Amino acid sequence: MGITTTSIEALKRLSTFPIDAMLQEVGPLALVQRLAAKDEQATLHKQLSRTIETEGRPQVARHALSLMLGLEDGLVVPLGRENPEGELVLGRGEEADVRLFDGSVSSKHARVRWDGWKRIAWLSDLGSTNGTLINGHQVTADEKELAEGNVVTLGDETAFLFLRTETLYALVRTR
Repeated sequence: MGITTTSIEALKRLSTFPIDAMLQEVGPLALVQRLAAKDEQATLHKQLSRTIETEGRPQVARHALSLMLGLEDGLVVPLGRENPEGELVLGRGEEADVRLFDGSVSSKHARVRWDGWKRIAWLSDLGSTNGTLINGHQVTADEKELAEGNVVTLGDETAFLFLRTETLYALVRTR
């Protein structure tokens, strides 16, 4: 198992090329994790749980983006690079597709399923001990659709921002 992840730093180098290079590297959708220092983690979760609604469509809060992309590096989980439709498991265990080194994350914590053709993804909790949140709201085993700009929190310390690759490309180019 295992999904090949990339980093914000690697994407910064790609952002000097046309967007096609980033779409090839990441696919149509991505989960972006900022690697926070230990003393920031408690406040990071609270700050990232805010998303601004505009015309019924969630938009990425500027404050959340500055928190997520303010560092030079972070983990980027491509969704749809190898296959436009698929799923992956996020967790701490060896059987997870994306391994997270966070003691508050369960072995098999959450599942992300996506459809790159329609540019949508869904999130479900896999019975984790410390829970899965979208913008601070509990997620159960029932799939919840992710909207661009949603903050996905696993356990106490791990947070991802769900983005379309075009948005990620624009953000990385401005850094």
